[in-house]
Amino acid sequence: MKKIAPITVMLILLLHSSLFSQTDTLRICSYNLLKFSENSGASRLKYMRHIMNEIDPDVLVVQEMMTPGGVKVVLDSVFNYLQPDKFSSGPFVDGPDTDNAIFYRTGKLTLVTNRQLATDLRDISEYTLKSGDVTFRVYSLHLKASSGSSNESRRLAEVAVLRSHLNNLNPTSSFLVAGDYNIYSASEPAFSKLTGSETDNDGRAFDPLGQSGNWHNNPNYSAIHTQSVRTEQFGGGSTGGLDDRFDMILVSESMLSQNTDPKAISMYILPETYTAFGNDGNHFNQSIVTGNNSAVDFSTADALHEMSDHLPLYADFVVRSNSIVSAIDEAGGLPENYVLQQNYPNPFNPTTTISYRIAHPAEVALLVYDTAGRLLATIVDELQQPGEHNVSFSARDFASGIYIYRLQVDGRFEVAKKMTVLK
Repeated sequence: MKKIAPITVMLILLLHSSLFSQTDTLRICSYNLLKFSENSGASRLKYMRHIMNEIDPDVLVVQEMMTPGGVKVVLDSVFNYLQPDKFSSGPFVDGPDTDNAIFYRTGKLTLVTNRQLATDLRDISEYTLKSGDVTFRVYSLHLKASSGSSNESRRLAEVAVLRSHLNNLNPTSSFLVAGDYNIYSASEPAFSKLTGSETDNDGRAFDPLGQSGNWHNNPNYSAIHTQSVRTEQFGGGSTGGLDDRFDMILVSESMLSQNTDPKAISMYILPETYTAFGNDGNHFNQSIVTGNNSAVDFSTADALHEMSDHLPLYADFVVRSNSIVSAIDEAGGLPENYVLQQNYPNPFNPTTTISYRIAHPAEVALLVYDTAGRLLATIVDELQQPGEHNVSFSARDFASGIYIYRLQVDGRFEVAKKMTVLK
């Protein structure tokens, strides 16, 4: 390979003094998998694969994962079934009861840390993730089940551990708490502990829907119920039809509102995307496969019915970061079998060649921006076959300076590099 011409320190400093933000959207999903292991879940993998193909999450946290083998089989036979290394999983921690697990899209996210918060019953898992320049935490929990004051007290004790931990975070930290809360009402002490105002509100969580009330067996909340999808007993789990809002995603205050500063590094939820997948609001106290379902087709409803007694829950989050700059000269935005090369020659006038490799047939876009983030040129925007691709780019009408070229694959994988026009 020919040697790339060096770029002066002055030009590099100029680039980094002109940071601009880009936005991306992450779909984060939570799902109680109903005592899933490589053995108990083997017959359900086809259903989970169908469901995940429909939801297409970037992050999935699960509850009731039983074994490391269960994590591996979901990773291999659900997320990486057609494309190797598309997803990765966090280390599985075998706690005192059923456990949590995380799966995340490697082209968009990095798992920074994975730790457990011990409670008297089940561990609460903390996953620190990074997307571009944005670092955020996802907590997965599965609180004590069943009604009654003693069970409410145990849920409160579990949540108190979490609230204490969250209060010790930086006040501007971005976090979300997802999972199977097993809470029947917004007035329950555990929910109040997590979402109420206290002396220290750094760790206060918020319901993006603002749905305070008695959710249990209440048709007014039928559209957000997540359990039970069944009315007949098979394979374990609960029955009785959809009548409980056990699964929730709560978020930090920082995630509730959009930061309008175009250079801000931030992350916020889109509340309108908050979805109990498969719940059309018309199956109160019914099985998810009873009659017609206006939210999903029958094959999807059937997959949800067979997979678990819970519905998966997801929401979309906007991430605004400077990753288009921070990813320059790094391959971290693409899986290893996708490569974006440095343009050659560089600096150049007026023509240069950009080379890249894709591993599968894909929608490819190759775009050129200035350092203020304005799109200046679209070099490629088409379906391309796998292999090496070499594209000539002319900057005849461009002034001298630094520009960014960015490769997008299927609208998800992306990486960028800098090039210099010198006239």
